[in-house]
Amino acid sequence: MRILQLFRKSVVDGTQQALDRLTLTRGMGIVGDSHAQVGSPRQVLFVSQPVLDRFSLQPGDLWENILVDGEVEALTSGQVLQIGSARIRLTFDCEPCYLLDRVRSGLSKQLEGQRGMLGMVVADGEIRVGDEVVVVTDNFPAIPTDLKSRLYGFIQRIPVGRVVRSPQLILAIGAPSSTYRVLPVLLKKAPTELPVHRTLTATGQLWAKHLPHQAEWLRAEGVEIVGDRIVDSQYEWSPTEFYAML
Repeated sequence: MRILQLFRKSVVDGTQQALDRLTLTRGMGIVGDSHAQVGSPRQVLFVSQPVLDRFSLQPGDLWENILVDGEVEALTSGQVLQIGSARIRLTFDCEPCYLLDRVRSGLSKQLEGQRGMLGMVVADGEIRVGDEVVVVTDNFPAIPTDLKSRLYGFIQRIPVGRVVRSPQLILAIGAPSSTYRVLPVLLKKAPTELPVHRTLTATGQLWAKHLPHQAEWLRAEGVEIVGDRIVDSQYEWSPTEFYAML
């Protein structure tokens, strides 16, 4: 499998830029790309040329970063792709969003399961058009495609005595901003064995209405609470630790 084209979404104006090479930074993503962010599983998007052909689309129409000549859909979450010295951990399928309907009406529904595969950079490197893309033997745990499973799986990994605010939680699971509206309900309905008490609102407040025993459970883990919130950042789980690197 080889790279056919490379794209970067500008951090300045959001336009899609076709380039002959990209610089990838471990844990961050593509240098100069608007999706480059520590802790995000959506740093890189691979798309297959065969998919563009099937739907009569042009390179860049799906806002991909890396267009390849093979079938990305045959790859699985947790696999690692090597391009030169760079390595990318595949995370989950990229869900088609309504913005694709600006390309063609109804395209988002037609592309279900074929929009490409997302990934995060786990080793630095520069990649170029024409480079070979190789699946290596290193593997990471698979990340579920469905949002609720991603959320609960991430919460399960929050260490004892650490907390994650809702913006970082949304970032870590690669969820759309609309998830904020339903997050309290998802936390309240989570399996009882999950440490949902280790999550906070965007301002560091406890979920007092939805998790009445949260303060008690956090204090038992050594977390200091001031009033109805946590103000000391030492208790916050750093995004640099959200996902394992090579």
